[in-house]
Amino acid sequence: MRELIEKCLVSSIRLTQPSSRQASLYILIYHSVFEQRDFMRPNEPTRDEFRDQMQLIKKYFNLVSLPKAIDMLANGELPANSIAVTFDDGYMNNFTVAKPVLDELGIPATFYVSTAFSSGAMMWNDRVIETFRALDSIDLSGIGLGVVHTEGADQKRSEAEKVIQRIKHKDYHDREAIVRSIEEQCSRPQPSLMMSPREIKALHDAGYEVAGHTVTHPILSVLDDQAAREEILQGKLALESIIGHEVVGFAYPNGRKASDYTDRDVALVTDLGFKYAVTTHWGCNRERANPYELMRFTPWDRKPLRFLMRLLMTDKYYTAFE
Repeated sequence: MRELIEKCLVSSIRLTQPSSRQASLYILIYHSVFEQRDFMRPNEPTRDEFRDQMQLIKKYFNLVSLPKAIDMLANGELPANSIAVTFDDGYMNNFTVAKPVLDELGIPATFYVSTAFSSGAMMWNDRVIETFRALDSIDLSGIGLGVVHTEGADQKRSEAEKVIQRIKHKDYHDREAIVRSIEEQCSRPQPSLMMSPREIKALHDAGYEVAGHTVTHPILSVLDDQAAREEILQGKLALESIIGHEVVGFAYPNGRKASDYTDRDVALVTDLGFKYAVTTHWGCNRERANPYELMRFTPWDRKPLRFLMRLLMTDKYYTAFE
């Protein structure tokens, strides 16, 4: 019954889309995939949810590796309803939880890795999240929030997100000082969350694309020209040293134009030898899409049919960068 409903849903939506026969490239974004639900990251899928999603896209879309899809799109050879899977940042669970599902189903994927964290360090937002997870009271006087009590899961999560949004676009050094003042209140050792060079190389050797995501995952728009160039270039060189292969893809950290990256950064990525770059702007990519500002998204629904419906409806929100 579920399969019949799926097929009817796919047929009805695609019949109403006048562009359904045109070349189209959907790019999905993931960050983490967990064995079980993480109350501090409730929007990230579990292994079972991820498997359901991958089975759906395998059934109803043309799976393609992103570099190949971009070449086909430029050459007018990409079929309609093509889809590529991507992961941002370089979390260990990409390797331990997501990769086995991808292997099982034969699904290609791209992994954008910020290289500063591959030696056991944590991204600044994860340091905030893990501190809030561990404590029931945190002094946030340094950013004007006073002492915050976080005794329940919902409150821990909402207060952590409030801090993350408040300091996200601050200068690196100012933000680092704030994060350090928060995590120093916790005596519990922080967990290791990211892939090491060993796992990054293993991804590449297994046939998955490993691509650039800067060194420290900064907001590029707040950096000066030289700092932005070094973040992009040194991340590329570090990955090439790890995998022994040219890195051709790039993902802008945070990925929203103007607030997170600018035309300067698009020019830097182009000049530094990348062949494409992806954003986090919602939409489907067509033949005239700018290969250095490709759109990506992920339906946030946990139920498979709702996930499929929202994915199929993406064309209604199509506003490509051209």
